[in-house]
Amino acid sequence: MARFYRARDVTWERFCQEYAGISRSVADQLIRQLDEFGPGYFHIAEIAKITPEKFRLIAPSVSEEGVNCDGESIPFTAENAGKLAAAVQQLQARAEAGKPPAAAEEPGRHLEHAARAFTAALAELERARKLPRNLVERQTQRAVTDSGIQQLTRLTGIVPNH
Repeated sequence: MARFYRARDVTWERFCQEYAGISRSVADQLIRQLDEFGPGYFHIAEIAKITPEKFRLIAPSVSEEGVNCDGESIPFTAENAGKLAAAVQQLQARAEAGKPPAAAEEPGRHLEHAARAFTAALAELERARKLPRNLVERQTQRAVTDSGIQQLTRLTGIVPNH
């Protein structure tokens, strides 16, 4: 995207307004959501009103291809809109009741979601690193980074080195 708007010789803010018809803040928010959730979030948002918070509850059941509910994979197609909306409602209800969705039992789904969220978090830290910051902001980022390193070190202990 960066090359596309720079090729137009305009600022990001102006590009968003003139070429995309949205504000910079909305564009930035959409990019963050894509980084965190992947395309599946936008497929679901087309058929069902869903907030990012509610999507996080069902994210382990969502992939780029579709929604997994009760062992059935429902592809993102126009014909499946009703079925997808019902599955999203069912998954949300289960999650809100404290019951994990069936797909949450699959480690691959958890890892896929974790990888997307981890990549998004690293990208956000990198963006923050490049911004001008005062001493308190630099110290805060250092504390966040150090905490992340400690947590990652702890997590690497889960998988034995071979």
